[in-house]
Amino acid sequence: MQARTLRQAAALVVLVFAAGPAAAQNAGSDWLIVPGVGIGAVRLGMPVADALRIAGPTQDAYSQGVGPATGGRLYYWFTTQGSRTAQTNDGGRVGTLGVFGDPEFATPGGLRVGSTPADVEQAMGAPSRVSRDDAQDRTQFIYDGSGIAFVVGGDPARVAGILVFEPGTRGTP
Repeated sequence: MQARTLRQAAALVVLVFAAGPAAAQNAGSDWLIVPGVGIGAVRLGMPVADALRIAGPTQDAYSQGVGPATGGRLYYWFTTQGSRTAQTNDGGRVGTLGVFGDPEFATPGGLRVGSTPADVEQAMGAPSRVSRDDAQDRTQFIYDGSGIAFVVGGDPARVAGILVFEPGTRGTP
């Protein structure tokens, strides 16, 4: 009987140690920004109905059409420290995802809201495009081949938002 209890305890210890890394990896996946793929469980290309099921109801007062040229819609969710966005294409599928103001979300390399432009370039290299918005005093470092853009602003300059889009589409973050 005692040997059986020891075997069961040993099996439980092995199970806990084996599940530990996987559980830790999955626990952080809600906050993971994967360039060209998605943010958390919301993925590019999924129907917006699925994104809404995963992310929950949007803040309708802030969600809006993005113009007849694209036929898409922009959706907003507030997080504990900022917001998330999803923009759909004319087919009702998620084409761009974003996180603004919330440092809990991060890329696999650790880039997040609050990172410096130097951090971004050290991790990602030189951007394929840089877009300046003087009205909002922000700059976007866009990596077309990876499907990610970093919105930088403030003094000192820091990442204020991160956008994910399909690589090679020259996404319009």
